[in-house]
Amino acid sequence: MVNNKTRKTRKKYKNKTNNKKKSNNKNPKLLLFSTCKKDNKFLYNAKKIIKKKFKNSNNLKMAIIITARYGHRNKSRTKLYQDSIKKVKSMNLHKLNIPYTLIDCSHRKNLKKFKETINNSQIILALGGDTFYLNYHLKKSKMDKLITNKVNNTNTLYIGCSAGAILTGQTVYPASILRFNQKSNKFHINNTYKPKFLTKKKNQKGLNLLKNIDFMPHCTLNNKKKILKLKETKKIYCLPENNIFIK
Repeated sequence: MVNNKTRKTRKKYKNKTNNKKKSNNKNPKLLLFSTCKKDNKFLYNAKKIIKKKFKNSNNLKMAIIITARYGHRNKSRTKLYQDSIKKVKSMNLHKLNIPYTLIDCSHRKNLKKFKETINNSQIILALGGDTFYLNYHLKKSKMDKLITNKVNNTNTLYIGCSAGAILTGQTVYPASILRFNQKSNKFHINNTYKPKFLTKKKNQKGLNLLKNIDFMPHCTLNNKKKILKLKETKKIYCLPENNIFIK
């Protein structure tokens, strides 16, 4: 039996989430995916939006942020870097005919290259992985401000996959929903970040490229049930696995 309170909660949730986003924006700045694979229309849509945004693609450069992949922490950094190269190759990015550079902000020695590459690129692609790890190191290195200023104030396209997509929201809270198991959450938080880092509201904020809304990729019926169970009141854009978001 469904009571009136449950009906109201579901209605509120429905009004604050979406299944598909269409945009007639002639100069899009965001292209977001749940997963960036060659079999989920990633390459097709990337080509389409890049062509739409940039009249001349001859001098374009792409920065690929791989920091979130280091957050898995189940392999050495050397192995994770090699896996990142394999991941990028599997995406068939060479078909875009745009030179790209892999960058990371989780190690101090990489920050100079990270900053220079972002400043010299017209396309920023943030890969998936550990959202909290990515957000932590972007804030620690202050590279989050660099990316925000770049996207907001120049003709730059930000492409986000999974964790990279979550990062565009007002907060990274959807990453907690996707990791609904509290024991798992506690383990990752205690073993990856400085004490009390995530308890501070300023450290829960995303890039806020999407104003006043959080972004959840991999959105399924199960995710929706989790939100209802948590009595979620935030505005969350819910993106199913094979859909895209353009703005």
